[in-house]
Amino acid sequence: MSSFLECLRVLDEIAVHKRAAAIVCDVHSRRISDRLLLRLGWVAHCPQLHGRHWIKRFERAERFDA
Repeated sequence: MSSFLECLRVLDEIAVHKRAAAIVCDVHSRRISDRLLLRLGWVAHCPQLHGRHWIKRFERAERFDA
């Protein structure tokens, strides 16, 4: 679990560095629960598409802080 959380932290840092507005992913593993993603700031995205699509949006101040 700690390596998964570290990967998410690195993705957040990359997004901030690149000044991204959001990160989108398609979660395939059922071991990653919807509850965990919600707790980590992710929101369900595009329910009409096949799969489990999630998005994490970044606040404007956070994006341009770096």
